[in-house]
Amino acid sequence: MVLMGVAACAYPHECCGLLIGEGDSEILVSDLRESANMTENASTEFMIDPQIQFDALRSLRNADRRVVGHYHSHPNGNPLPSDADMKRADGEDVWVIIPVARGKAAMPRAFRFVASKGTFSELPIVVEN
Repeated sequence: MVLMGVAACAYPHECCGLLIGEGDSEILVSDLRESANMTENASTEFMIDPQIQFDALRSLRNADRRVVGHYHSHPNGNPLPSDADMKRADGEDVWVIIPVARGKAAMPRAFRFVASKGTFSELPIVVEN
């Protein structure tokens, strides 16, 4: 899986980027937009480059696809939303989290923030070739 390679290469820092796709109740991710991690605390936080976000929104303006969420890694952490993730959660975006231990990435997990409940709900990940 591409995300595992990206996360392993970024270790010991968090990788991050956008998920491009379509759907509402079932999300199909068809593209990734990798971003440099723009925060100074890259080993414990992430910030997607605003220019990457702007360019993605502009390129998808009249398309059937949209930014459906983002991905980031948790170096030496688990694949669950952290307290910092909880504080940043907004809307119904998909959050894909890739755990990386000692430079080796494990299978990502996906979540959607449920604003009405103030918590994350796990989503299934299906990988198609």
